[in-house]
Amino acid sequence: MRLSTGFRHPLGNGFLTEIAGDGDGFHVEANFNYYNPDFSAYHIGEDWNADTGGNADLGLPVYAISNGTVVERGVNDAFGNYLFIRHDLPFPITVGGITTSSVFSMYGHLQNPAIVPVDQDVAMGQQIGNMGYTGMADGNAHVHLEIRLGYGAGYQNMDGYSFDPPPSGWVDATDFINAYRTLDTAGNTMATARVVTIGSTPATFNDYVGPSDTSDYFRFATDRATNLALGLTGLTADADVYLLNAQGAEVAHSYNFGTASEAININSLAAGTYYVQVRPYDGASTNYNLSISATATDQAGNTMATAHVVTIGSTPATFYDYVGPYDTNDYFRFTTAGATNFALSLTGLTDDADVYLLNAQGTEVAHSYNFGTTPETININSLAAGTYYVDVRGYNDASTNFALSLSAATADQAGNTMATARTVTLGSTASTFSDYVGPADANDYYKFVTTGPTKLALGLTGLTDDADVYLLNSQGVEVAHSYNSGAASEAININNLAAGTYYIQVRPYDGASTNYNLSVSATANPTDLAGNTMATARAVSLGPTHSTFSDYVGSTDADDYFKFVVTAPTKLAASLTGLSDDADLYLYNSNGTEVAHSYNFGTASEAINFNLSAGTYFVDVHSYHTASTNYALDLLGTPL
Repeated sequence: MRLSTGFRHPLGNGFLTEIAGDGDGFHVEANFNYYNPDFSAYHIGEDWNADTGGNADLGLPVYAISNGTVVERGVNDAFGNYLFIRHDLPFPITVGGITTSSVFSMYGHLQNPAIVPVDQDVAMGQQIGNMGYTGMADGNAHVHLEIRLGYGAGYQNMDGYSFDPPPSGWVDATDFINAYRTLDTAGNTMATARVVTIGSTPATFNDYVGPSDTSDYFRFATDRATNLALGLTGLTADADVYLLNAQGAEVAHSYNFGTASEAININSLAAGTYYVQVRPYDGASTNYNLSISATATDQAGNTMATAHVVTIGSTPATFYDYVGPYDTNDYFRFTTAGATNFALSLTGLTDDADVYLLNAQGTEVAHSYNFGTTPETININSLAAGTYYVDVRGYNDASTNFALSLSAATADQAGNTMATARTVTLGSTASTFSDYVGPADANDYYKFVTTGPTKLALGLTGLTDDADVYLLNSQGVEVAHSYNSGAASEAININNLAAGTYYIQVRPYDGASTNYNLSVSATANPTDLAGNTMATARAVSLGPTHSTFSDYVGSTDADDYFKFVVTAPTKLAASLTGLSDDADLYLYNSNGTEVAHSYNFGTASEAINFNLSAGTYFVDVHSYHTASTNYALDLLGTPL
């Protein structure tokens, strides 16, 4: 079934008048309801001729006046070759007191049998035959056009005339065509969208989409946040629905398969202008029922007693709502258990709104009331523990949506100087400290003590602005730093930090303001079991079973020596594995002369295989260029 999207005339370009010589090339020779004295009857159709006169119009194409389905094709004495087409409408219409969902067009006196068969769908403007003078046309080529509101019983007149004024159900063809040139009540572009008013009671709109009407647009506007409910039902083929904002960007969609209904539901849709777009899928053709409602929503209470209770922390929480003439105040309540650095911003304004921070008694603590749509901000360092209210107010009956962002980071627990540094205890498990730095808190210091060489791992994360980190010794001299750009995280890693007292300094860069998470661990390095010189070398035994020794070399422990004695020729197999940085392996005789070595790049393992004569030897594990790494040294001596 191909639904009608409008009507045209059956000849020429389809936009004709009944008058001859007006430039469109055609005219009506015998009008609807014309009384023919020769038949003593009324004409119940229109006889269309070309302006050329005579039979010069014989054989001209005759076109379907609308999309439809051929229901009858035949020949009789009155009309000669004729054709009936049923035009199914996208919605009911009422004409002359008759309400109908379909109309029928009849074309008489065709030159030859119609070129379209029964049950075939035709498109508006598709050729269905040619002008002729078959039947009782008196040798005058023309097309007899009737439009009937029904078909079958009660519509049996098949000679084009009625002895009474046109019976009920026949209509003036040109008047009907001009009245229903388009049946599309929705615009086909955003610019021509049908403007609709919606509220809490669903409004329903009936229309059609298909190959010749590929998009239907409806436009609505809301002046506050609403709960939108949209349904697309009554489908006989696949159609989808989209919600677009004022710029045409998609907000939401529903595209189920086949004839399944579509639905879009959005809570707290921001105030604004929106478009609903209904599209057929892949050339589908279907009527539809579009139902839309928008119920105003207010998530924030309008008094302190009914305030919206929210939980806030160091990560900003954002709440969207609306204030205006009918919703003049929005209140939000939060509670803090300790001193916090409080940050509030009010953005997304389309009109003037202000914001106030009140204590539990409703007394103002702070406010921000900039002009117009300028965002509002409140920032308070070390806000005392307690219950507070945020009051958003429209200024002077202004109407606007807003985005309220709140955060409350634990107040400054770190000292602002080395002398007041926060003392922390570190271990192999990372400890995390959350705090804030900014223009009013430009330095946070942490103090820790190590009693032996340690592997330090420090990370600064959770930044929303640029902050840097420094490691200082007990005299305040920099040991290491990390100062990446922007909100990138910072890190300091030192594999062999000497025993001592140290300070971590967190600084904002160039007036930046940010919360942060400082994570620190200090893992004790293994005890140095090997001597650092040949004279203090660790004495080990070399035999036919593997001996493995684990230790560490680094900037403060550059060499580990191992001493062994062989009493007969022996094949030595030495390997150095488990490296996290570059270390090399050397073999010396008792005079300190190098016998063999292995110095691969980076963390590659090292190995020496050498045949030894009887004597005393030293294995030296050497840190390359102050590299710092643990290692496993394996020694095996096999008699030759």
